[in-house]
Amino acid sequence: MPFQATVYRVLVASPSDTTSDRQAISRAILGWNDLHGAALGVMLLPILWETSATPEFGDRPQAIVNRQLVDTADLLISTFWTRLGTPTGIAQSGTVEEIERFIESNRPVMLYFSNAPTSPHNLDQEQLTAVKHFRADIRKRGLATDYDSVEHLESKPGSTENSLRLKAG
Repeated sequence: MPFQATVYRVLVASPSDTTSDRQAISRAILGWNDLHGAALGVMLLPILWETSATPEFGDRPQAIVNRQLVDTADLLISTFWTRLGTPTGIAQSGTVEEIERFIESNRPVMLYFSNAPTSPHNLDQEQLTAVKHFRADIRKRGLATDYDSVEHLESKPGSTENSLRLKAG
């Protein structure tokens, strides 16, 4: 049966080494919709650059993503593991640039850092060091949390409820 709802656009942002984590966040958002959407009249729409951005030229890639997705989203959920990402010319990575735009505009940001094990052969030490520095810096500016596995991230209690309260409350 149809229902009226306010839709909040949730930007899911992360470097390339967290694809499974991004999918888990999207599943958690859709699960929240199933449980609460109709009763609260609120739906959360996961926005991921790889499925929501459209091809465009005439500017640097991150500026296009910012215009198409970042600047129109209501809240951001981001995760990091072993990579900070690719520099944009403005920030250390696209994900960092997106987070900074959200913080500067006083929109809710939720940051998660993965502690999942990985093979040392897969690590780029420069990227790992950049993540450690970013984590230390961001924790001076706000609250971020860790998780041990994709399953742990997906089941984190209250993660989408907390972001909804920040926006609606």
